[in-house]
Amino acid sequence: MAIRVALAIVLAAAVCPAICQQRGGNPLEPIRFPLNPVRDRRLPPPMPEGEASYELKLIKSGTFEQEGNVVRGTDLEFEYRGYAAKCAEAVGDLDTSVFELRGGVDLVGADAVVRGERVVVDFKNRTFSVTDGHVDLRPSLLQGRVLSDVYVEAGSVSGSEVRVDAAECRLTTCSNPEHPHYQLESESLTAIPNQRLIFRDLRLRINGKTVLSIPRFQIPLNESGRAYIPEVGNSPDEGYYARFKLPIGSGQDSLVARTDLRSKLGTGFGLDFDYSSTRSRGFLRVYTDVDRIEEGGFTASAQHRQEFGFGSLDANHETTKFNFLSGPSTISHNTRMQFLFNQSGGGRSRIGFTRNEVISDLSRSSSLNLTLSDDRTWSPNHRSSLNVTYGENESHAGSFDASRKYVDVRFRDSVEFPKFNAQLEYNRLIPIGSTVNIASGLDRMPELSLFTDRRRLFGERSWLPDFQALVQVGDYFEGFSKTRVGRYFFDLNMAKSGFSGRGLGLDYSLGFKQGFYSDGTAAYTPRADIRLAYSDGGTVTANLRYNYLRQEGFSPLLFDRAGRYNNASFDVLANLKGGLKIGGQVGYDFLHDELPGTSWVTPSIRVEYAPSQNFRFRGLGTYNPEARDWGNVRLDATAQVGDTRIGVAARYDGRRDVWGNLNFLIDGLQLGKVKVSSLLLYNGYLQRFDSIHLSVTYDLHCTEAVFQMIENNTGFRPGREFVFMLRIKALPSDSGFGMGRLGQPLGLGSGRDF
Repeated sequence: MAIRVALAIVLAAAVCPAICQQRGGNPLEPIRFPLNPVRDRRLPPPMPEGEASYELKLIKSGTFEQEGNVVRGTDLEFEYRGYAAKCAEAVGDLDTSVFELRGGVDLVGADAVVRGERVVVDFKNRTFSVTDGHVDLRPSLLQGRVLSDVYVEAGSVSGSEVRVDAAECRLTTCSNPEHPHYQLESESLTAIPNQRLIFRDLRLRINGKTVLSIPRFQIPLNESGRAYIPEVGNSPDEGYYARFKLPIGSGQDSLVARTDLRSKLGTGFGLDFDYSSTRSRGFLRVYTDVDRIEEGGFTASAQHRQEFGFGSLDANHETTKFNFLSGPSTISHNTRMQFLFNQSGGGRSRIGFTRNEVISDLSRSSSLNLTLSDDRTWSPNHRSSLNVTYGENESHAGSFDASRKYVDVRFRDSVEFPKFNAQLEYNRLIPIGSTVNIASGLDRMPELSLFTDRRRLFGERSWLPDFQALVQVGDYFEGFSKTRVGRYFFDLNMAKSGFSGRGLGLDYSLGFKQGFYSDGTAAYTPRADIRLAYSDGGTVTANLRYNYLRQEGFSPLLFDRAGRYNNASFDVLANLKGGLKIGGQVGYDFLHDELPGTSWVTPSIRVEYAPSQNFRFRGLGTYNPEARDWGNVRLDATAQVGDTRIGVAARYDGRRDVWGNLNFLIDGLQLGKVKVSSLLLYNGYLQRFDSIHLSVTYDLHCTEAVFQMIENNTGFRPGREFVFMLRIKALPSDSGFGMGRLGQPLGLGSGRDF
């Protein structure tokens, strides 16, 4: 069993929202303690929309005068462009919307509250400069990347939406104004959203005491969710290990050094370099096992995007050599490039290149593709697309060899006419030289399709039922069966839907396909999906369904062949008083004598009880008539008791007479300042727990101390992990609770909302 221990102090994300972007959200993330009340709850005045000019609304003033577009005043209180302002003195230009406010400035906006001795603000372009200021940054300004206000004090701060520079700054999310429980202090700070954050002389203070001091610290912001916390543990592959990441200053770009110390695999070292400029951006990743440098073992990857005046280039490459996950003697190369031309109008052209190669002691395989594509919109009713690909494939394993070279041409042209749509399609795979042990797909040389429906032919008011019709004529070559044949094809579908939900109603979908082939064969396929429904408007609903499909004749083309089914089913649901629902269903297969299977299909009973929003129970049992047992019984229930959520789910296998799964979840059980969450997934077949997750959270006012024990005994690298985090409440954060080794949500296995 692998054991991993991670010690994390989640503090760096407080200083800039770009670090703490949510990673998609964990639906089973344990319930957290509520956020602390914000310091300032005031709301700004409404922002006038769609006006050519914005009026300055004067609330009160000691003095006030206006000369042209310039306004001056003392002891002012006014509203302008969605802001409410107070100050001892102000000078502003209504034409540029630039104001200088001095003396006890108090500025309230939708995204921030600013207080200071001198504030220069451009209300139109959203730029600012503050001296001796206090700023409350609202979550809306930080685009939802924080859950509560961020409080900033600075000797001076200036910036815009693309860059912020501050001096003598202090940041916290603690709402205690006199003595914040934690604070980040820095002599200077430069923040470039989604790129990097640079601290100079950074200090972390907890309860007024400095616990950490770093002369210079840079955090890359262009990869959300990247962890820079040490991780120590043990795994079967690596033995005991310790992993470290260290951001290194590198001018305007970012460089991260990675070091892995492993008892089985030795020392690993890597560098992650991210760069960007006005017209280009990309990254370079290199990692190697120091103890295997002589063997040449390493992993390298690169990505680059370059903007030109006439288009853009995207290029990616990855090389892996002697990686312990892919095999000690395996080398792989993967390259992808694409150039997209800038075009006006309805055109889109690109050139693409891909090459993949895998080499080992026993085999070698490679593929190469060079593609030219062009998509055109000639008019609102006329579109075309062309793809021409040159490809090479080779595979060698022992005495088996496979290879081919080819040109793949794919063309499609579609035109919309008033009564029908017409589409011409040409697909051809042209081999170059000899092809060994590789079969091609389907060639259309060419295929003409005409599509229409009732509304186009007869209008909206026609008495005819809704139908859709397709006619195709084409020549085909099927590489798998080596069949070359001409085909004439007709497909007609009719449908009626729209059951009102009360009384007796009929819905149906009927279809008929007919194909004629140049070799003298023919095949037709009738299809019927019919539903007879009844509802009394709320208490009882019932459905009788019939489904039929069967192909008659013979089609020489594999893609034209259809399966067959002939069955009927009935289901009923009674919605009784008190939140109780009882239902059942049964089906009958009329082909049980021709095809292996059972005649009576999925006879089942369903029970659901939900007397309130805080409790819900469901049960579903499926009976097997041939075996005369309940083959599958599923039970699940959820309850909400205060802030505590409880869920239970079970599955009984009647054929094996065993409870296959027993799952339990309790979330947000609060005992004073402690909240406990636990997820248990028991496998009755193996008589073990597939997953055991435990999370204990302790309330520390503006932060939370979190201890988690996460054990997953299935999947990639099964094992047990212990995690301790000091987590800031104002920051969104996902943990590994309720997640599998590959990041998949575990849950109770009982469906949505359970």
